[in-house]
Amino acid sequence: MKHLTILPLSILSTLLSLIPLYGEPRFSDEGDPDILAGQLIDAMTLEECLGQTLMFSWTGVQPSSEISDWIRESNLGGIKIFGWNGYDDEALAETIGTYQKEALANRLGIPLLVATDQEGGIVRHITDKTSLTPGNMSIGASGLPLDAYNSGLLIGRELAALGVNMNFAPDVDLYLKPHTAVVGTRSFSADAEETAYLSTIWFKGHADAGIVATAKHFPGHGRSEEDSHGILPILDVSLEDLKKEDLLPYRMLINEGVPALMVGHLAYSRITGDEMPASRSPFFLKTLLRDEMGFKGMVISDDMIMNGAIMGTMTVAEACEDSLRAGVDMLLVSRGAETHGEVWNRLLGKAREDRAFEERIRDAAQRVVHTKLIWLKGAGAVPFIPDADHVYEHVPNPDMAEHTLNLASRSITLFKDRDGKIPLIPEDTPRVLIVTQDRYVKEAMRKRIPGVHLFDIPSDPGPGELTARLESLKGIIDRYDRVVLTLRNGYDQFIAEGLEEWNDRLIIIITSNPSYSEAILWADTVLFAYLYNWDTTDAALGVLFGDYQPTGELPAELKGR
Repeated sequence: MKHLTILPLSILSTLLSLIPLYGEPRFSDEGDPDILAGQLIDAMTLEECLGQTLMFSWTGVQPSSEISDWIRESNLGGIKIFGWNGYDDEALAETIGTYQKEALANRLGIPLLVATDQEGGIVRHITDKTSLTPGNMSIGASGLPLDAYNSGLLIGRELAALGVNMNFAPDVDLYLKPHTAVVGTRSFSADAEETAYLSTIWFKGHADAGIVATAKHFPGHGRSEEDSHGILPILDVSLEDLKKEDLLPYRMLINEGVPALMVGHLAYSRITGDEMPASRSPFFLKTLLRDEMGFKGMVISDDMIMNGAIMGTMTVAEACEDSLRAGVDMLLVSRGAETHGEVWNRLLGKAREDRAFEERIRDAAQRVVHTKLIWLKGAGAVPFIPDADHVYEHVPNPDMAEHTLNLASRSITLFKDRDGKIPLIPEDTPRVLIVTQDRYVKEAMRKRIPGVHLFDIPSDPGPGELTARLESLKGIIDRYDRVVLTLRNGYDQFIAEGLEEWNDRLIIIITSNPSYSEAILWADTVLFAYLYNWDTTDAALGVLFGDYQPTGELPAELKGR
């Protein structure tokens, strides 16, 4: 007769804690997230694991039957809110609640990651009543950690009220190519250390709102002159320079616990010796990010339908397979039922015939599930089912108005001033002309100076219309003592370039990328406001009329100062 081995009570208790009390594990079970994530993955079929690695989008604001089918039948891991979904906050919250109920009703009860791009500034995919904040470069110009923290916190609270639990922000791309529109004012700064510090503080605010922050676009889009939506940027930079500058913010964010990174569709030919985008590169995703930089969180791809991912030589499904094999944990594939099906069929077919690829899918799914266990459970987590009936009590956030106006005011930068003093428009200036296409400026100036003269720049000019408008402006400009022109795009730039003769009375407010100043080096009075909205307009006009002294500092070097 064999003797039974009696285990000590402490060891027996530990072993029993590893076994779910009621059969198969559930996401809602208590316990160590590391252990529970492994239990959930072990309990999943290959199909269920594959579903966790996918994030899809749909068209419109109402629930999509296609997305509901993916959630119920394939254990879809996440959904992405784009601008075409984000024009009705109440309806969006209802739709998110519907999708989450479907996910929670699945066998293991794993909720969705609900993501969007709400960086602040010009990138704001949910637009209805959410706040248009001054953005990252305004934070860089302010330089105050509190502005970074409050931006992350308050943007996060608005997202949480809608049921959005993941944000593809902060954007930590450096402002290294000022003349390109790819990054522009989405950047905190041209300085890697300042970007690292401010973006980490921004992330801390987001974390306190319960949002999964996603730093992007690894390893860095700041050197690119092309947009990876339309083409694969091929960057000529050494690994040493990349580590010294572009990667520094990621190192700090990783050290401080950022849960997710988004990898960009960018090739670094001098580093890898080929034109493979980082989103499909084992070197960047494994050797550099995992092994050297020690990142243990989840990696999500930029949208896989972008030309930078497929390079014009492969299908989206083929690119998705490459990215998963290389080390991406979650694939963002925005629209197209047919494309979604092709991606699923290829990945599942390859995994069934390739044991190593199946294990890679399970590893990726475990990272996704582990992130959900850490961030989507417990006190402070975003509710799965938002209160759609009361969403407008929280969006916009009641604390946001004071924050955005304060940030805007601290960021306004007097780049050049012919007279060297504030106000730029003295109180006794009799005749002021405002040249703009921005409604914010028109309405704010009417409040400041009833009966002020306005000259419109067309926002969508026809052939020859800009030239005609410029000639018309030249015909009346001598009647005015001060001429204020707002510049945010090429149409405004065209008008500005024709006014050098009147530089002695001209004040230019640049309400977008500061690099527009290099097209008008002759201009003697230039302010940077970094964005066109109510708060930056009010803040800039406050400088014009002497309400306060501007303290913002341009977080970059430009010609002409």
